Amino acid sequence: MVQEEQRPEEMPQENYDMPSEGTMSPFAKIIGVIIDPERVVKSISNKPDWLIPLAVLLLGVFIFIIAAGDVLTQFALDNMMNSFEQQVERGGMSETQAEQIFNQQKGMIGYWIYGQTFFMTVVQRLLGALGLLFIGNILFGGDKKFKHYWSLVLYGGIIAALGSIISGILVNISGDMFGAQLGLGILTNSNPDTTLHKIASAINFFAIWEATVLGLGISVFTNSTRAKGIMTLLFITLGLNIGFSLMTGFPMM
Repeated sequence: MVQEEQRPEEMPQENYDMPSEGTMSPFAKIIGVIIDPERVVKSISNKPDWLIPLAVLLLGVFIFIIAAGDVLTQFALDNMMNSFEQQVERGGMSETQAEQIFNQQKGMIGYWIYGQTFFMTVVQRLLGALGLLFIGNILFGGDKKFKHYWSLVLYGGIIAALGSIISGILVNISGDMFGAQLGLGILTNSNPDTTLHKIASAINFFAIWEATVLGLGISVFTNSTRAKGIMTLLFITLGLNIGFSLMTGFPMM
């Protein structure tokens, strides 16, 4: 008796753990965010990850601190001394007290620089991911989870890490905290305390590059046009960068 052939839809299904189409390894994404960002954000959309890009981002920050260490330390010590001098002028403490406290705290300045810089880097990225979550899911009507936007801001941070390394080298060479100008700030670097310089220094190549990648990610996550995603992120990123620079004297990125 001839056995009846089973139709395809009646064939038993086997479970296979097939990789999602378009996924890339973390190390491939680290290189790809520079040379092929659209493929990277599509891979993040399929399979987000965060540990390795976070490690690379913090490594870039670490190299920046090492390269610019002496200048950073002297800048922090000068600010600390100025703060104590202002308190002495206001009658908050005597000169002797200010000198004693300064001598006690100056040995901790290196730990403060490392701790604050690493902490603020992570906090800035967390806030960035929350901001992108709001833009993507509320304003653009997307449905991605926080982990997708967290992964996106960390891979975008690879660009910021590259900028940090270059900035650290330039600060080291110039011996000046304002010596690392990677954008329009180079045109006004002779007057770092002016409003014009604070605005110009916030419009730098790496900030624009990173905002473009993040905007591309938003467009992929929400099925929006590239122009809409990129222009939105450029406007928001540069606006925040300029505002932060006006308040602190240094741009966020």
